[in-house]
Amino acid sequence: MQAAGYDSQNSARKRAPKAYISELENRISSFERHRHGVVASPSIADGAEDFDGNLDQEVEANDDTANDTVDTNPHELDIDPPQQAERTAPVPRPSPPQEEHSRSSSETPLMNPLALGSNSYFLDTSGRPIYLGTSSNWSFGRRVLAMAHERVMQAPLPPENLLFEGKSYDLGWDGKRHLSREAESEGPALPSADFAIYLINAVKFHCGQLFHLFEEENFMQQFSLFQASPEQASQRPNLWYIHYLLILAFGKAFVGQGSRGRRPPGAELFVHAMRLLPDFAFYNAEPIESIQVLCCTALYLQCLDFRGAAYRIIGQALRMALENGMHTEMRSKKVDDSLVQRCRKVWWTVYILDRQMSSLMGVPMAIADESISAELPAFPNQPQRSMATDIQIKLSRVLAQILNTVYGNEARLDKRFLVITKEALKSVANVTDQLNSSFSIQGTGPKARISRLSGYLHLLYHQCIVLTIRPILYSFLQARMEQADGNMNTSTQSSRSVRTLLQMCVESAQQMLTILSTLQDHGLLESFLPFDLDATFTSSIALLMAGQVDASLIRDRSQWSQRSSAILGEMISRGNLVAKLIQLELQQLEGILGRLSTSGVNQSGTASTASDMHRMRAQNDRQVRQLDHRQPPPPGPPPYMAASHSVPEDFSIDEFNWHDGFTAEQLTNFADSMDIGSLDWFSVEVGQ
Repeated sequence: MQAAGYDSQNSARKRAPKAYISELENRISSFERHRHGVVASPSIADGAEDFDGNLDQEVEANDDTANDTVDTNPHELDIDPPQQAERTAPVPRPSPPQEEHSRSSSETPLMNPLALGSNSYFLDTSGRPIYLGTSSNWSFGRRVLAMAHERVMQAPLPPENLLFEGKSYDLGWDGKRHLSREAESEGPALPSADFAIYLINAVKFHCGQLFHLFEEENFMQQFSLFQASPEQASQRPNLWYIHYLLILAFGKAFVGQGSRGRRPPGAELFVHAMRLLPDFAFYNAEPIESIQVLCCTALYLQCLDFRGAAYRIIGQALRMALENGMHTEMRSKKVDDSLVQRCRKVWWTVYILDRQMSSLMGVPMAIADESISAELPAFPNQPQRSMATDIQIKLSRVLAQILNTVYGNEARLDKRFLVITKEALKSVANVTDQLNSSFSIQGTGPKARISRLSGYLHLLYHQCIVLTIRPILYSFLQARMEQADGNMNTSTQSSRSVRTLLQMCVESAQQMLTILSTLQDHGLLESFLPFDLDATFTSSIALLMAGQVDASLIRDRSQWSQRSSAILGEMISRGNLVAKLIQLELQQLEGILGRLSTSGVNQSGTASTASDMHRMRAQNDRQVRQLDHRQPPPPGPPPYMAASHSVPEDFSIDEFNWHDGFTAEQLTNFADSMDIGSLDWFSVEVGQ
């Protein structure tokens, strides 16, 4: 036993010099970090910014060091137990020089304000906390408006007169389904056969190329049987009858001229369908039609801004599709090809709706793309529809990527964030050429060549770009309000990569409004489906913010404000109550930001001096003149483009016009040329 103890002590003594040297190195490193005001990362997980490929080796090195120090006897080295505990902790890896400089100015790293867990709640009029989803347009509006109001008005944003989910329309129903037999048979008055066909065709025109809400051949066969004996069918309602009521509700909303009070067109048909809807937990029905009924229900609720209810119902449809294996290839001798094609059409409709509704809610996606093996459906003799479905699915995948990465758990606004942004832009680039070649929009105004489908796909494309970049735009606006002199114009030019990102965000927002204006000129603007309204809000708020961050980013702010107002005015005239509240909120934000511009509110809430304001306006005027199209820019790439050998000499942000857009090669070249350290200066400036 003594020999064993002696061998153990001797072994410890042999390892002691190595541990002692490691301890000295740790102390020196700790001293240097504290002297420069740098706080070491508490765990190796915080070292995720290492893009040199050395993270695994550093983890192994730290593990080796930890193993060596654990075997050392602290009494033989005359180290007190607390010091020993400190020494046995994993050795923090040295920070890169740029990271050291950033952290030396501010112990708290600059965070992505829109990531998970950042200011995630807002009180409604009753005082109930409402969750602010990460990528949600509604939540983004709350954040921007609340930040601007608190900064300028020196008071919290009151919830009165703000848009809240499900508050615009009144369906006249509390959700209860308990009906007597007499009440079930009464129901609303149904349209005549010819008017019903007109309503069904309206649904086909507005939704048919986007979503597979009903199977026309089977649906119309059931329609003929219903018309033969409508009383009998309505007295014994089956799932098709409920489906029929939902399609009629959509049709009335599309052809209607406005709401009656707060009750939307077709509401009586929708509510009656909901009261007859069975509980699918126990109701054994054909899954395809069950899923289509749920898709119709979710989309109708989304149109009325019942976002939470729509999200829950599309989730039910998604799980029903998963339960029936529709997300798989469905290759089996027991499943015929016609059924496979029907399931694929239904599956991808559920997938697209779920992706879009999850993004609008700002919540995690329900299923990962890696778990999906279903092939695209076949549309014989309809090549445009096949191409549109393919593009829509690809853009929905980009939405999922943006939600999971740009707005995910990685909250630091640093190199990691720019790498994520770079990858998201590359994913957008993968769709660019296919979209521009298959659904190009030629010209502007009344003479433009545009379709409802091409407009929808281009709007979704540009929304992906704005969603990717707007956390940076939000951070600049936040810094603009917090800086003492209120001047961020020179800061946006401190990094060419970041400057170009902001310009891309502005360009996409402007193109969205241009597309919407062209759709309006052709009578194709949607006033019931929510997608045009979402695009209007997304683009308008981005342009309001960009004009405040740096006036040189936008040439004529009043032009874009007028376009947005005209688009919303068209929707309001058709009875869209949500558009009215959105317009009021945008006007409120524009007024508050205008006060910020004119008063020069600084960090203490007081006005800047007249000389400061004169200097800011003079600088803005110079920058606007430099970007004016009447004065040709100097030869070569724009000053805000990142210098890189991978960027062609003729590459220019000005080529990003609304009807052509970037080519995939140009967008990829810019993404590859991004300086991943280009936010370091911003972290230092904000931290000062």
